[in-house]
Amino acid sequence: MKIWKQNNNKGFSLLEVLLVVALIGIVAGFSAVVYTDFQTRNELDLTTQKIAQSLRTAQLNSQTMKNDSTWGVYIASNEITVFEGPDYAGRNVDSDFIQTFSTSISHTGLDEIVFSKYYGVPDTTGAINLATTNNSSQLTLNEKGTLDY
Repeated sequence: MKIWKQNNNKGFSLLEVLLVVALIGIVAGFSAVVYTDFQTRNELDLTTQKIAQSLRTAQLNSQTMKNDSTWGVYIASNEITVFEGPDYAGRNVDSDFIQTFSTSISHTGLDEIVFSKYYGVPDTTGAINLATTNNSSQLTLNEKGTLDY
């Protein structure tokens, strides 16, 4: 007959504690990288949507001849402005609608687009390129005012 000796140690060894701490550190490290990448991609997607919505708003305002004026969009370093008037410099400041976006997002390409009254045709066509350190997005505006992104 075997008699088992009962072990009265009720704790963790130093090795077990160190292994758990190391495992938690590794998982936290990977999670932080994935979260940061997710956050920047999300900011880029939100900025793309903001610009697209601003362009649609300006085009619709021009087509409906709101305030009997043309409307446009101006994109600065971290601002999107929907404005009323023939251009950004000659706009009616009281009608400005301004949205901001993250300074970690850079943009190149078109920065001022004005839509014609009634038809809503843009005065310029081309691309708006947005980029972060790891991701990029592009909006393309054609001669009919159709936006592709």
